[in-house]
Amino acid sequence: MPLDVSELIGGALGGAIVSSIVAPLVTQRLDRRQSRAEVLRAIAAVERSRWGHIERDQFLNAVIALRSAALVAGARRELTDRYIELCEQARSESEAGFETSGVPEDGSISRALVRSVSDAAEALVEHVWHPWRTWRP
Repeated sequence: MPLDVSELIGGALGGAIVSSIVAPLVTQRLDRRQSRAEVLRAIAAVERSRWGHIERDQFLNAVIALRSAALVAGARRELTDRYIELCEQARSESEAGFETSGVPEDGSISRALVRSVSDAAEALVEHVWHPWRTWRP
């Protein structure tokens, strides 16, 4: 069976089109998913380190990691900044309680602040995972 040149060229051209369009789309989707997951890991690190009995440097490193991950993931800066601002307030309140007693459990924060931090984290996560739901021009 003779090989038709047009079939050979068509197959090569088709393969080139598929590899130049489909492969980048699959790769980009994976990269976006990984960057969004990194934001979630960074939020978890901030949550673990925002208590008064944890070293301040650990908290600051977690905040830096969150800012970096949010930037890579394309998160809106105002959402990230609001969450970090509330975490800093919560840490200050927790730190004040811990410093007076020396007991980690006494580093609690007010319920209103807990709710505010939780709402800000939820808004950031929602935006990162579903940006089309929270998009504003």
